[in-house]
Amino acid sequence: MIDIFTIKPGDWVEYRPYRRSEDLENIRHLGTYQDFMIWSPDRQQPVEMWLELIRENGLPTMIRASQVTNVYRATSAREEDDYEF
Repeated sequence: MIDIFTIKPGDWVEYRPYRRSEDLENIRHLGTYQDFMIWSPDRQQPVEMWLELIRENGLPTMIRASQVTNVYRATSAREEDDYEF
């Protein structure tokens, strides 16, 4: 289990798309963690924890905490040469 409460700004977060389909099942995305918030997107759904990230292309995005599949600490992530974006 991933402890998302220990993520620090600058850490890299790997996440999967929210909508699951066979085509998207193995696709992973990577973003740099900025902050988190607890909110409901439309005040109809339950309150959830969301993470604010900067995607690989430099654009900001928000993802549900449940989408996180892995966390790479900022110091160790930069040392890994074999991880491709």
